Amino acid sequence: MLHEPEVRRHEQAILLLSPGIKSHVAPHRLYVKMANRFCALGFVVLRVDPEGLGDSEGEIDEYLVADVYGSVELGRLVNDTIDVMDWMQLNHGIGSFILSGLCGGAITGLLTGAIDKRVASLLGLGLTCIVSGSKLDPIKYLTKGQLDSLRGKYLRKIADPASIIRLLTFHTDYRLLFKSLVQPLNQRLKRYRSNTKKRSLQGREKESTATNLNPHFPKAFVRFVREKKMLLIFSGADRLYWEFEEKFMSRYHDDVAPFNSKLTIHIVKDANHIFSFSKWQDEMLNTSCAWLTKQYPGQD
Repeated sequence: MLHEPEVRRHEQAILLLSPGIKSHVAPHRLYVKMANRFCALGFVVLRVDPEGLGDSEGEIDEYLVADVYGSVELGRLVNDTIDVMDWMQLNHGIGSFILSGLCGGAITGLLTGAIDKRVASLLGLGLTCIVSGSKLDPIKYLTKGQLDSLRGKYLRKIADPASIIRLLTFHTDYRLLFKSLVQPLNQRLKRYRSNTKKRSLQGREKESTATNLNPHFPKAFVRFVREKKMLLIFSGADRLYWEFEEKFMSRYHDDVAPFNSKLTIHIVKDANHIFSFSKWQDEMLNTSCAWLTKQYPGQD
């Protein structure tokens, strides 16, 4: 779906990329609202379905949704995005693009922008830095933020008779309970070890293999932000921000720090992953439009 402003004020077009398995409408018609706001700023905006999704032809071979997400996180939709830019350049004479999208759309934009010079910047919502999949154990890779939240819930229920009954009748997830309670000790040990030896880049990469961090993410992120601007908007109640901070930024802070002037991060407090409520959507849209206006003043 192509949105064309009454007066085009920018040479760049904004592409809204698939969240993963949702169509070009996105949850709660989020992409329609984004397209309308961005178009009002004078941008040409394109909402597009990749092969096998929404209105596009093709089939998806994966049987489980988690495996579809995993393939998107590893670059499944990069070639589709390059094809879209080729089409826009051929048919509309546009050769510079701002890539945007929620979750899968954000990681697709990052991976594409790291290899294609036509990408000017990324406006990512809920950028995921991990790899999903049906064969991965979700409990194994919980972040500190998630475990802190779970531990608080368990401690608040310690005097609740119903919770005690669940515990004694084997209805509690004991692995989750145990991990949330022992996590603080593990964190102290990790901090002690990190303070007693300096980690090399190779050491950090080796350490990352022990998590579900996307192996393509660190190099793509540093390569992107070295040359291009990036706005990342995260939801405050979403695990993706915790994962980004703990699994990527904490390990690669020194690699990203020289380019901090090109990176803007905004947190929408209490928002869920898909910005369900209007107030969360409004904050996200206002932040996005303010950033776009600053980075691309446009022509009157």
